[in-house]
Amino acid sequence: PDNEGLVTPKIPLETNMDREEMKTIFSGRTYMEDYKILSQSVRAFGENIPPLINAYMNLSPSLKTFGTVINPSFGDVEETAILITTNDLYKQKVERHIASYVPQSKYQIYRLINRIRRLRRQKS
Repeated sequence: PDNEGLVTPKIPLETNMDREEMKTIFSGRTYMEDYKILSQSVRAFGENIPPLINAYMNLSPSLKTFGTVINPSFGDVEETAILITTNDLYKQKVERHIASYVPQSKYQIYRLINRIRRLRRQKS
């Protein structure tokens, strides 16, 4: 959550959520305990945590959410603003999503530079 009040939706999605009831449901002492409770509760309804939400939830302990809105310009989808401190990303997530990308980017740049060199040689 955004405890500092950094970003507020102009028209927030109303959930009619009972915060006190949520506190009784999510009674774990750690994030992982509450995550397991969430997963089991959602499965009890025959559903799963959506993959993208699941991925974001498990990127960093510093994840902040800033409320959800309905986007009428994009099919009335629900959109939630998030903020993650990159230095707090879990190591395994950095290795999977960032470290694996950087070498590929370097390889693509290397190929582009070589292609430019070949084109220059052909013109001269």
